[in-house]
Amino acid sequence: MKKIGIMFLLSGFLTSPFQDSGFPEAQISNGILTAHFYLPDIYNGYYRATRFDWSGNTISLDYKGHSYYGKWFDKYEPTIHDVVMGPVEEFGAVGFSEAVNGGNFIKIGVGALLKPDDKPYNSFRLYEIKNPGKWKIRKKSSSISFIQTLSDGDYGYTYKKTVRLIKGSPEMVIDHTISNNGGRGSCSAGKIFFAVPCRDSAKQKKIIILMLRIWLQEQV
Repeated sequence: MKKIGIMFLLSGFLTSPFQDSGFPEAQISNGILTAHFYLPDIYNGYYRATRFDWSGNTISLDYKGHSYYGKWFDKYEPTIHDVVMGPVEEFGAVGFSEAVNGGNFIKIGVGALLKPDDKPYNSFRLYEIKNPGKWKIRKKSSSISFIQTLSDGDYGYTYKKTVRLIKGSPEMVIDHTISNNGGRGSCSAGKIFFAVPCRDSAKQKKIIILMLRIWLQEQV
């Protein structure tokens, strides 16, 4: 019997092996684990909704003939919030209360979104993406980094998520780095059992490094 250990909530269940779907994707492996990802892309990406972080969307995590995560829903559209797979991460809305109607607010891992009216922020609502920022992918054989840089009005940040498969071990580590590049703080709460601190200062840049670990092991 196999056991999966996690340090935060997962989206997905034991599923069938990965199959090519035509979306931008990448694969990494350490010879023990193999991980498949959909890549962020504003035009052709698999996930283009506004609730969850676009990076690290894990199609499957393969270990000893088993494939974890994968599709767990029947209906698919790229703008449906819950079609994400793998470790699911959500940052809070930055600058929503300060934004005027028709102005922008920030969702780290998504971009600058339009505030359409006076209704309170609702993570289940689909907002128009006004500025997705720029994504870069840096891939090695056993690791991949997703880097989003955004500059929008007084807000700016560089967000980097790196997924690493540990050499010689059935372990996957997810590292996060967020740096404030704008005149205002871009702090946010993340729904993966952590809270990201910030400094709302134009003269200071606060760098936050977070690490999460997933491991697969034999049950004795």
